[in-house]
Formats: sequence, C-alpha cells, structure tokens
Amino acid sequence: MKIISTSSLNSQGETIQIYAENILKDINELSYLNDSILSFWEGDDARAIVKKINEEVIPTMNKFYDYLTDYANYLKKVNGVFKAVESEYNRKIDI
Repeated sequence: MKIISTSSLNSQGETIQIYAENILKDINELSYLNDSILSFWEGDDARAIVKKINEEVIPTMNKFYDYLTDYANYLKKVNGVFKAVESEYNRKIDI
C-alpha cells in the first residue's frame, strides 16, 4: 500500500533548507549594511532607522528563517515516518 508519495518530501525539504540558508545570508548582509549606515549618515533619523531595523526587522526575518528551517526539517522527518508506516503496514498484511 502506498500511503502517500514520499519521494518528493525529502527533496522539497532540502530545497526549502537551501532557500532558508540564502535568506539567512541576506539577513546577515542586511545587518552588516544597517550597522554601516551610521558611518555615512548622521542624525536622529539615521539612529531611528538603524534602531528600528535592529529591533524589529532583523528579529522578524530571523523568525522567518527559523520557521523555514523547522518546516524543512518537518518535511524530511515526515518522509521517514511515512516510509516506516508503509513498511510496517506491508509487513503486517504480509504483502
């Protein structure tokens, strides 16, 4: 019995993990650039935008990265669980 087509779950998990790693690189780049702003832009507006990005944008983007990573790991684990259930089901009914 085929419970679900699991052949793509692992590859989808890998694809999402790669996407998440690319997002993390972008987050780190944004953080670096944001920290550089005050070297060429002075004043209250500059400090306000840097603070806003550091306190709200970057943490939110890091949460997004974490969610993507969790989902990628979930897909990879589900693949293994489905295969184990399918194997056990086939063994129990002696196919």
